[in-house]
Amino acid sequence: MPPSVLHEALINLIRQSPEQFLKFATHALGLRHYRKTQVRVGEAELNAAYVSEFRADIVLVEETGSTVRFSTITEVQLSRDDKKLFSAAHYVATQFARTGKPVVLVILTPNPTVAKWARKIAGHCGIGPPNQLKVIGPDEIPRIKRSTDLGADSVLLCVLSAIAHGEENGGLEIAEYALRLIGQLDQDMELYYASLILRSLSKEKRQRLKERLKLRDNHMPIPAGWKPTDPDLKRLAKRYQEAEAIGEARGEARGEARGEARGEARGEVKGMALALVKILDARGLSISTDQRQRILETQDPAVLEKWVYRAVSAASVGDIFQDD
Repeated sequence: MPPSVLHEALINLIRQSPEQFLKFATHALGLRHYRKTQVRVGEAELNAAYVSEFRADIVLVEETGSTVRFSTITEVQLSRDDKKLFSAAHYVATQFARTGKPVVLVILTPNPTVAKWARKIAGHCGIGPPNQLKVIGPDEIPRIKRSTDLGADSVLLCVLSAIAHGEENGGLEIAEYALRLIGQLDQDMELYYASLILRSLSKEKRQRLKERLKLRDNHMPIPAGWKPTDPDLKRLAKRYQEAEAIGEARGEARGEARGEARGEARGEVKGMALALVKILDARGLSISTDQRQRILETQDPAVLEKWVYRAVSAASVGDIFQDD
């Protein structure tokens, strides 16, 4: 999955469930938890007069009435970035000056190598008491396989769990449970999160998960309070097929494109265009001749990839071309 897509998806997860994320983060990191507080998404622009622009991924502010207790700035980090040393200190200093209350910078990453790097730089960012820098990596993200596990009713935690641990031993059970839980969401959000989970898995694991869904529907862990029926299982299978089309778009494209570099590029573009058409067809969206031709004639993989992810929730085919 391209980093920008996963990066934005994880931010979106937090934005949709800020209280769940803050509750998870304070527990995982051993931070103080204030009772009877409200959580709001704060202003993400953390600029100083002499800086052109700094924008944090997401800022959460915990308040009692109108009194700020503390702020959490969460940065989703998918690869090493030594420039983070400067921007991280700037984010914290600006938010601390703005509120006058402690700030916790949380670096969130599903990658163990990046988590190790983030912990290493934590002591060199110029962030000190009362402010803190903390890291949430795979070790802090729970492995959720069944309805009795801690956090099993949280879409945020289950999707995080599947992305962080799906490739481990037992990862299929984690991904399977997450897919079952998001089956309670509306169709567009279910498909969106399913595509993220499936794209985070290797092609081999996606295939094994597909087989498990077919063979073990009656034995999959069931989220508390949800009683599946045969139509539910059929709907889940359909959502899986649609999401799988997104998840394998780049893999299929590369598979068609083995050989010399120019042939690989052409094959990748062709594979992505065909996958996009397949997704739109699977969602039942009507594609005009001109729209189909535009998709199939587009040669820029970045544009095609953007259209693929817009296709997840687009109300019409025209929506995927918006602003292009």
